[in-house]
Amino acid sequence: MFALLFMPLENEAADRLLILVRLNRDSQACFRAAGDGVDDAELTAMFYQLARQRGSFADTLQHYLDPRLERVAVDEPNTRRRPAVQRWWQALRQRLSANEISYVLRLTERAEDEVLAAYESVLSSRLAPELAQTLKQQRDEVVRAGERIHTLREAWSLRRAS
Repeated sequence: MFALLFMPLENEAADRLLILVRLNRDSQACFRAAGDGVDDAELTAMFYQLARQRGSFADTLQHYLDPRLERVAVDEPNTRRRPAVQRWWQALRQRLSANEISYVLRLTERAEDEVLAAYESVLSSRLAPELAQTLKQQRDEVVRAGERIHTLREAWSLRRAS
């Protein structure tokens, strides 16, 4: 399945992929925290499912990186996504304690937009066909998750307005 293990990636592609693995790990932890923090069964189930998905995504992508690759990604515009997503997840945790579900969903939606942008960034690199296909499949799942979150956010906003 991972015939291209340890195939050297161009430095830029490897850096972007490393950032994407870390973003997926961050998302995994934060979706789990969101699932722990909401009182709505539907949202809890969705957040836990997304946490499992992001963990699986990170595990899969990690196979394409050289195991010795423990360096910090280079400081270029695409690396700034991770701190932005982390700030949104921190804000989300604060709002969970206040049970502000609409705001939590809005922050989650924004974080998903950044994760999607990170996928697009990696896909713009020169990649082996198997890795590109894996990334496209994962990106499509992120798009579907973002659409689901958007729909739930709108429904929660309508509930609050009524």
